[in-house]
Amino acid sequence: MRYKKVLYPLLTLLILEGILLQNPSVEKFCQKEEIAVKFEGNILEFFNNPLLIFTIFLYIFLFFLGLANIFIFVVKKLKKEPLLPQKPFAMEVKDEENWRTLILVLLNILILNLVVIFFLHPYLKKGLFLFIIYNFILEVIILTSLLASLPKYRLGIKKQEFYPKELIMIYSATLVALIPVVILSYHIGNKLNLESKFHPIVTVIFLIKNKTLLSLLIFQILFLGPVVEELFFRGFLFSWLRKRFSFGLSTLVVSFIFAVLHKRVDNFLPIIILSVVLCFIYERTQNILNSIFIHSLHNFLGVLLILSLKPYSFI
Repeated sequence: MRYKKVLYPLLTLLILEGILLQNPSVEKFCQKEEIAVKFEGNILEFFNNPLLIFTIFLYIFLFFLGLANIFIFVVKKLKKEPLLPQKPFAMEVKDEENWRTLILVLLNILILNLVVIFFLHPYLKKGLFLFIIYNFILEVIILTSLLASLPKYRLGIKKQEFYPKELIMIYSATLVALIPVVILSYHIGNKLNLESKFHPIVTVIFLIKNKTLLSLLIFQILFLGPVVEELFFRGFLFSWLRKRFSFGLSTLVVSFIFAVLHKRVDNFLPIIILSVVLCFIYERTQNILNSIFIHSLHNFLGVLLILSLKPYSFI
């Protein structure tokens, strides 16, 4: 059985290398075509947009709510009152089962990439449709692989211990905390001469004119994406690491991988902070629905802002 301790990591590295070498992505398309989003319009036009006004007021409301909740958290900390339940992280985790699951996920991704490269690559240059379909199929493959190879309890899927009120409190406070982190990231990017760009998916939303295609992409961002990412990073990977290591080290490793795979150097620190919060919530509740809720809420606010600015954008 000892050979498996070497075989599983080796297979994982080989498959991962194949994925990294052959990964077709929306980002490559955007870079190749040098797509840049610009905006036009005056202040009066902006204030005639009900969606934009609603979005601005929503962000302002969450900001002040976050300030109030930070004060509440400090008071609770002084009184030693936990915001979320505190209990030992008890999740039955089997190493061999985890290695098989990881290899299955990566192998399916590699197969999809090879199919795209050898059979669909000529069509990918003709539009965004197949890129969005590719991302949709990719997320479905990862979701199916996880659900097929691991029991639901192992992924933290359960109906109990869902805390929407506390989650909104935590997220609003996180938004406030992210403001100085975003400013710091911006200054670090300037010092390192890093060009700040929109996330490729943001660029695609501005670019898309087809409402059906736009709806499919928004569905992925608001629902499918958060479900898949939380099941993989928190439900699967964090739980696996947490069996052997402390909360801090497990969170650091998962958050680093989470940020790297998002491929946004200019937003690396904010993504790290968001992932730390998601790991903390999963650690405390051991219910993946809580992490999915926060992730979806975060994406919803971003999509809402993008859609409110979409009428004033042009390529």
